[in-house]
Amino acid sequence: MKKILPFLLFALTIGFSVRAQVSTISPASANPGQSLTTTITLATGVMNSGSPPQSNVDIYLQQGAYQIFTDYFDETQVYPDGFGGYSDSLFTNFSIPANAPLGWYEIHVVTYTPWDPWFGQQPVDNMLDYGFVVADPNSCPVPSGVSTSNVTATTIDINWTDPTVADTFRIRYQPVGATTYQYLDVQGSGGLTSAPLSNLQPGTLYSYEIATRCNGYPSTYSIIDYFITDVAIVNCVRPFGLAITSVNNIDATIEWSPFLAADTFRIRYRPVGGSHFSYINHDGGLGNSELLDNLYPGTDYEVQVSSICNGVSSGYCPKEYFTTLSNPVSCVAPLGASAGNITATSAVISWSSLILADTFRVRYREFGALNYNYIDLDGATGDTSVSLTGLNPNTTYYYQVSSICGGVSYGYCSQSNFTTLNQTINCGRPFNVSVGSITTGSAVVSWDPLTVADTFRIRYSIDGTTNYSYIEHDGSGPNSQTISNLLPNTTYQVRVSSICNGVSSGYCRPQVTFTTLNGPVSCVTPYGLGHSNVTGTTADISWTPLVQADSFMIRYSVNGTTNYRWKKITGAGGVTSTTLTGLSTSTDYQWQVRSICSGVTVSIYSASDVFTTAPVRLANPETVVASDWQLYPNPATRNVNLNVEATTAGTQTVRVTDLLGNTVITRNFPVESGNNQLQLDLAGLSPGVYFVTLIADNRELRGKRLIVN
Repeated sequence: MKKILPFLLFALTIGFSVRAQVSTISPASANPGQSLTTTITLATGVMNSGSPPQSNVDIYLQQGAYQIFTDYFDETQVYPDGFGGYSDSLFTNFSIPANAPLGWYEIHVVTYTPWDPWFGQQPVDNMLDYGFVVADPNSCPVPSGVSTSNVTATTIDINWTDPTVADTFRIRYQPVGATTYQYLDVQGSGGLTSAPLSNLQPGTLYSYEIATRCNGYPSTYSIIDYFITDVAIVNCVRPFGLAITSVNNIDATIEWSPFLAADTFRIRYRPVGGSHFSYINHDGGLGNSELLDNLYPGTDYEVQVSSICNGVSSGYCPKEYFTTLSNPVSCVAPLGASAGNITATSAVISWSSLILADTFRVRYREFGALNYNYIDLDGATGDTSVSLTGLNPNTTYYYQVSSICGGVSYGYCSQSNFTTLNQTINCGRPFNVSVGSITTGSAVVSWDPLTVADTFRIRYSIDGTTNYSYIEHDGSGPNSQTISNLLPNTTYQVRVSSICNGVSSGYCRPQVTFTTLNGPVSCVTPYGLGHSNVTGTTADISWTPLVQADSFMIRYSVNGTTNYRWKKITGAGGVTSTTLTGLSTSTDYQWQVRSICSGVTVSIYSASDVFTTAPVRLANPETVVASDWQLYPNPATRNVNLNVEATTAGTQTVRVTDLLGNTVITRNFPVESGNNQLQLDLAGLSPGVYFVTLIADNRELRGKRLIVN
């Protein structure tokens, strides 16, 4: 056992490196491409503890993996006294390659252990860090004799000796362990040999280095050195020493240096890559730590802290990062919502599986739309994704996801968006339907060309009605269709569907509305039929003045029969009314009208208007008679006033009909003998043209046209 122990100790010492066993090298710098002779001095006795270097590869300069070996070393210098005693110094030659990296190099001198019968001689690498500099020939020398003085909690003076003439001295420094340097540049005029650093952190170990700059060329930095600031409380500076002390799945605790005082510490944090911060204002008198809660599990976060004194912020400290634990949490707004598997008509919305809920609700809408579409997903399935289908190509959609537990929503996650692919789709529901080129009697309906089909079906009607008209549009044609024979100043609704092999896609959503221009149109089917001044044997009839023609043909008969009589009147001068005579008392009549224009196909007859002639009756001295009446304002919006002159007291009826002859308002008004001011509420009427008829003593007085805005 006594023999084995010395053997083990010896074995542990062979082939190792010994730092600082090389004391100096002179000269200690060179330029790329330069050859020089140096003197390397080792620590006293190193050479006499074994054998000296044996070849050129035993003496070299090293920076990282890059090595420069000596060209020659004077073996005779090893035995200066001629009696076997080794010298502590060596003469060596180096040729610095032209492409040698600039900067500091280690000096290595390999010596050998005494001969051993078991192991022979083993190499010992003696070295010196920061021993030699390969410098840019245009740069100034590296500062030397670096030291510090006048240390406080937040300031220090950096000093150097042997003043070097330089344009600028640059000091770089950082807390030990930090990854980012801070820099101070000071002008080099006047033999400068010191510079102050400020805004340091109390009780903190710093590293620092100094370099020169001449004519734009920087030198290598000096040998790295260290200092530590004093321990003291400082006020209202940027916080430092930020650290994460504990992390769970939904919360984390942060701390910062206790050597800092402020009125308030403001903490801001967010998921890494997020666009919005959360903030906490921490009372400066309540210590130097804070709990961040309501975090998402399995998420990377970044956090910063600032000091605020008298409302003025110090600015935020550098970011620190942490990751919450990946344990699921229930009933919070989902996180990690994203869109994938995007096609022209579909997309898959997914979110983190670390959120649990009874139900997940996904809402989405097209960009610019007001209304959302919704999809509910049962949380018990464990699924965390839903497919959105029936989307429009080349369209941007916005989406959000919420958690619902016990019927209570816990809010939607932040809004995100995606855009469907710009590809054609066969037989899909048409989209981007719009109406343009609107005139008094026509409009052009168009839709997105990314939808292709055998046929496109356009259906339209006056808004609010179901009396649809249809147009079949060949799918090989353009993606637009002109709708003709429309009524002026009328609001229409229109939708488009795709048809392939006889199967419809369904109509586009939502329907599109438009209003034709308010102006006369020629030779179309008249509309806005009305009647007034109906007696037992006569009736005044009229239609919209917005239809013009060379002449108009009126046909009328007892309602329900086709035993028509005809009456043709000229349309010259804008005539749009006439009087029917020879009627029978107490009889229902229907009548229609069509326009006739030279060189143009005669229009179809209009929809029917029906009226009833008065019975034979004796004169009654107490009959209510309206000798005259006016309608204002016209056009009207909310209400319209009637000014009625009545000969006796009684009741009069006001009836409002639309352009198709449908009665939309009927109201009875009590009147007194003389002038009466009546007000009619128009609420619920769509903008358009209407006819107002006053009925007194069972007689319809001549109607008046009313425009509702």
